[in-house]
Amino acid sequence: MRSFRVRAFVSLFLLFCSFSLLVSGLVLYVAPHGRDAYWTDWHLAGMNKDQWLAVHLFTGFSFIVISFWHALKNMPQLLMYFFRKEGGKSVFFSLELAAAVILLIILCAGSVFRPFPFSAILDFGGKMQESWVREDDRAPFPHAELLNLRQLAKKLEVDFMSVEKNALAADINMDPGKTLKENSLAAGMSPAQFYEKIFNSKLKEKGKASGNEGNAKGVGRKTVN
Repeated sequence: MRSFRVRAFVSLFLLFCSFSLLVSGLVLYVAPHGRDAYWTDWHLAGMNKDQWLAVHLFTGFSFIVISFWHALKNMPQLLMYFFRKEGGKSVFFSLELAAAVILLIILCAGSVFRPFPFSAILDFGGKMQESWVREDDRAPFPHAELLNLRQLAKKLEVDFMSVEKNALAADINMDPGKTLKENSLAAGMSPAQFYEKIFNSKLKEKGKASGNEGNAKGVGRKTVN
């Protein structure tokens, strides 16, 4: 029986990790913002945004660990790339080292200062993130799904009895002490769908106005990207 080849395992594992990072990175690049993803219960290929993020993080962490271990194991060969031959002697600094450092600096500086084409790439991703949800379908304020139904009605300045009537008319069981998210999960809906059922269009418009005022006061400004 042939022995286990560590070098082949490392090469294949890093290859598969690279592919996983590519796919998950592209998904997260175009995925909706957290406030929209959680509100609409966004999924792609059967996975929500948190699951895609978890895949990206754990694959990236594994890639870093194996790459670091691989670099330590091959340190003598790796160090050779830092030197060049000159007059029969090894001199620290090589063209390859300079090119790698310069490229890294360009990428970091471009990410921070965002000149073209960095700005175009980031702007395109931002447009894709915004395109998943229409403005009218967004939450009345960020992370509204985390409030219980009584808190939400109070926040929106809506009579809770009208909410109960809407729920009864829609044949929906709800628990006022639980969050909108918990109630929507129990009903098999997204928070946005549950909100539509128990808040009619008139109340929704009122809620958006109230939510905008709350944002101006700094309420619910937590962001999840």
